[in-house]
Amino acid sequence: MEVSGIASLATAMSQQTVQTELAVKSVAMANDMIEAQGEMMLQLLQVAGQTQLSLDPLTTLGTQFDAWA
Repeated sequence: MEVSGIASLATAMSQQTVQTELAVKSVAMANDMIEAQGEMMLQLLQVAGQTQLSLDPLTTLGTQFDAWA
């Protein structure tokens, strides 16, 4: 192998390493975002579970649907 071939191989390997590192960091950031969204969803579900609707069996609230076509 000549010197220019070795240099271009080294450059290509270096570029591949940078691309791989960037991909790993991107996946890690996406994973962190997914984890944060999951935690927020759990908090939302906990708050929603604590809220209770008082339903009056004698009311017509929510029993009628009015639609226009």
